[in-house]
Amino acid sequence: MQPPGGPSRRAFLTGAAAAGALAWTPAFRVSPASAQAASAAPPSFPASIPLYQQTYQNWAGMIVIDSVWTCAPASAAAVVTLANWANANGYRLRAKGMSHNWSPILLPAGSTGTGYVLVDTTQDLTSVSIAAGPPATVTAQAGVTMDALTAALAAAGYGFCAIPAPGDITLGGLLAINAHGSAIPATGETH
Repeated sequence: MQPPGGPSRRAFLTGAAAAGALAWTPAFRVSPASAQAASAAPPSFPASIPLYQQTYQNWAGMIVIDSVWTCAPASAAAVVTLANWANANGYRLRAKGMSHNWSPILLPAGSTGTGYVLVDTTQDLTSVSIAAGPPATVTAQAGVTMDALTAALAAAGYGFCAIPAPGDITLGGLLAINAHGSAIPATGETH
């Protein structure tokens, strides 16, 4: 029951989610040329891909690493360039979406980030295309959030029967953690 004059539960949850999202936004970015850079930039890094240092913090707040080299490729071709660079230079790439996790899946606890470059998929790798059917097909890049994906689907008259994780999780993150939907019957359960 909603108190008279108070916000609805939906409005409260929406506001709380928005406030929480603000807390997860990194406070700074430091370019390789900045005097504030905490370490030397990775060697021979592709000049066509934006590179910066940024604090990494997982959603649970249990892992916080200052000054991790992070980049934002603008296309699938840039990701291939980045992978080839990492292989040739002994670096490990880790796809960084919204960091909505509790585990040390992206960077190990206690890590300084040395030898890693985070690949921020949320800046440019977010396109969604929908082709009417039959059957209808949807192609989406890994950095699109589930909110943006469901909004694009709804605008085209489509949707999910059940959604594994709404909100501030990326499609790539959802696939990486093998997120499950609530409409999948449990063992012995029928629809």
